[in-house]
Amino acid sequence: MEPLVTAAVALGTVIGTKALEKTGEKIGEKIGETLCEKSKQLLTDLKQDNLSLATTIEGFPNQPVDYSKAILALQSAAEQNSKLRQNLEIIAQLGQQKPKLAPYIQEAVTHLNSNPAVINNDKVADSIKNLFQGNNTLNNPTFN
Repeated sequence: MEPLVTAAVALGTVIGTKALEKTGEKIGEKIGETLCEKSKQLLTDLKQDNLSLATTIEGFPNQPVDYSKAILALQSAAEQNSKLRQNLEIIAQLGQQKPKLAPYIQEAVTHLNSNPAVINNDKVADSIKNLFQGNNTLNNPTFN
């Protein structure tokens, strides 16, 4: 999966997790608990790299998120921090397994798709198509 798509899916997953937590809705048992832990860890790690982005994400849904800027900032931070990159990949993988998060992921991916800053639109479009058809490469991630 393209790094920008991974960032978009992870962002949608974290935002969706936060939104569902605020309403008291359960995401699910084992995967949901792991996802909540990973989301909290991501925000903790992100505070060291990009405090304003972490604060913006934590403020959802009370404050709006500029998805395009947030996705680019997440991807940029992940390029500089391998631990953060690995956590984004895990969150993106786990988020895809939870249907309740699909609307949040779809919203983030839609913003990514409409972002003119994406250089290789065809490759990103293929990754997005594969993501929603279930043909993603995150099922067997490799971490460097």
